[in-house]
This record gives sequence, C-alpha cells and structure tokens, in this order.
Amino acid sequence: ATDIVVFLLLSALIKFILTIFGPNTIVPGGHMVPSMAVGACIGRVFGFCLSLVQERIGDTGFFAECAGHDPCITPGVYAIIGSAAMLSAVSRMTVSLVVIIFELTDGIDYIMPTTIVILVAKWVSDAFGRDGIYDELILLHDYPYLNNKMEFVFNETAADVMKSRDLCVINATGNNLGSIHNMLSTTEYSGYPIVKSLE
Repeated sequence: ATDIVVFLLLSALIKFILTIFGPNTIVPGGHMVPSMAVGACIGRVFGFCLSLVQERIGDTGFFAECAGHDPCITPGVYAIIGSAAMLSAVSRMTVSLVVIIFELTDGIDYIMPTTIVILVAKWVSDAFGRDGIYDELILLHDYPYLNNKMEFVFNETAADVMKSRDLCVINATGNNLGSIHNMLSTTEYSGYPIVKSLE
C-alpha cells in the first residue's frame, strides 16, 4: 500500500515539474491534460489513503454508511475530483469544467461533489492571483490583450481626437474614379471612413 502512495506522489511531482518546463518551450503541449494528470494522482492518493483508513477502522463512526457496500470508497472517483480541482485552480474554469467532467464520467452522482470541489479550488487559487495560466501567459509573452477585468479610464472623447487633425473621409455620393485616385495619391492613409455628409 505504501508503494502505491509513494509511486502516485512521485508521479505527481515529476509531472508537475515537467508541466512547468514543457509548455513554456515553444513546442505544442498544453496545460490542460498535465494539470489534470497531477490532480488525478493527488486525488487518487487521497482516495486510496481514505480507503485504507476505512479498512482499518471498519464500518463505524464516519464510515457507518459503508456498511453493506463492498467497495465503499472508490479511489478512482477521488482521482476524477482531484483532476477537476487542479484544472480549475490552473485555468479558473468553473461551470464549463463541471459540464466537461460530467460528459467524461457520464455520472450524474458526481455533479455536486465536483461543483463543490471546483468552487473551493477556484476560491483558493483566487487568493493567490485573479488570472488563470492562459491570461498570465498572454501577459508574459506581451501579446495584445484587452483584459475584461481591468478598468480603463479615457479622458478624451471621439470629437477631441478628431479635432486635433484633419480627417480624411470619402463622401458617399458625388465621387468618380479620378477624385478617389487623387485622394489616394495625396494622402498616406490606408483606410477612409465613408460618410453621408462632410458636416
């Protein structure tokens, strides 16, 4: 029994270390499956230890509901719950992740425990930072990103910007090929708004 726990914890540690280095190289790898694998190993360790405790104590006290059920504690269920918790902590997914786990397991009995564990995992991870791994990687690589959680304050209106320089527009009526060619050759812009009136 100790060998299984040590093997699972060692597997989780190795996978965790490889997950840190692997996806940050510019090789396709992803974070979803590795984080689920780490969570599944840790969840299975917890479920396996709980089943060992239940075997030692018997069907008394906390395990009184186990009377009459041969495999009362299934470590595989804890592996599923652990993988959902780890993925929620890494990516900050909530409701969509509950649906994904429900689709994977096809077990309606696991919806409530999965939901509770996912919410607790998200709350704990939000205490360390509000953004998930994908938002953090966007910021790390300096990709253009408009975060919907940030507030932007603009002191200028569109009219203020338009007054500062001459606006080049195309009138919707009264143009011919020569007038458009003349405007394109005398200006340096690559896009022109089309307006109904110049006023």
